[in-house]
Amino acid sequence: AWADFDVVTLPPGEDPVRAAAALSDRPGVEYAQPRYRVHKLFVPNDPLYSRQWNFPALDMERAWDINRGASSNIVVAVLDTGVAFRTTTLRLTGRALSPFPALGTVDVPFAAAPELGGADRFVAPRDFIWDTDLPLDMDGHGTHITGTIGQVTNNASGVAGMAFNVRLMPIKVLDGDWDAIFNSPFVANDD
Repeated sequence: AWADFDVVTLPPGEDPVRAAAALSDRPGVEYAQPRYRVHKLFVPNDPLYSRQWNFPALDMERAWDINRGASSNIVVAVLDTGVAFRTTTLRLTGRALSPFPALGTVDVPFAAAPELGGADRFVAPRDFIWDTDLPLDMDGHGTHITGTIGQVTNNASGVAGMAFNVRLMPIKVLDGDWDAIFNSPFVANDD
């Protein structure tokens, strides 16, 4: 025997909370409550997720059970050093900037970060440093932050992103040393 209590099976469709309240009002019933089902929390299958100590500390598994990675109807703007969202090559002219010597004209390849998803995931990119619609990340910080926000999750690869279903808006508002070194107009040569 379990203990001194009874388990009652309700007819299909009956509200267990309402039934427990009605049973509690009966004489001889000390208390009644629904038998809650406990579900395992969502844990991404990304192999490096175990190194993301901050997500469990923020209780992300429980948050993902409530809302699994947000939705593609939500757009998150990332205002940072840009994002590695597009594969392209830029012809840039480097200038002398202490302690860096002048580089001359060079072709600089950029590769889209594969864990951020496809091109259709990015909306209205803007670069306020170079005044273009191509906010490429020459520093890496903006791409890192974008990954923390929206990296593709539960794909058995890499790490997890918090809101992995949202669309992303890369906005470059911070420059770095390479932006200063290549402080000249450029022409995009798409691959």
